[in-house]
Amino acid sequence: RGDGTCSALTAVPTKAPTTPDPTVPPSSEPTPAPEPTKSPTAKPTSLPLTSSHYQIEDATNMWGVTIKNTKEGYTGWGYADMGAKGTWFELDGIATEVGPCSFDFRYALGGDSAKAPRPCIVSIDGVDAGTLNFPLT
Repeated sequence: RGDGTCSALTAVPTKAPTTPDPTVPPSSEPTPAPEPTKSPTAKPTSLPLTSSHYQIEDATNMWGVTIKNTKEGYTGWGYADMGAKGTWFELDGIATEVGPCSFDFRYALGGDSAKAPRPCIVSIDGVDAGTLNFPLT
């Protein structure tokens, strides 16, 4: 200390030094060439397959969609007429687990062949997932 007296010193134990691994003695054999590192490949995860049936008329939110039941062949209580440009619908709570999934669409599209195929932009959680083109049925 600065006043000429000594402070007691405390010994702090340190880790004991380790001895290095023994070296391999020299050999007259050539060193084998290393094998190339394998690239990892995606391995699909098995998830239980579940199937659910969703009806557009039960959508949680929609714009420009008219629910009709004047034609035959629909399921549920009607079908969605999405004839105008810019129509959309939302289905919430479809995927309960993270991972790949698939969707099958049942639809009917008749009328003017000049308007076919009719594009449908699909987005998942607000992210564009691609465009489906629906041809005449």
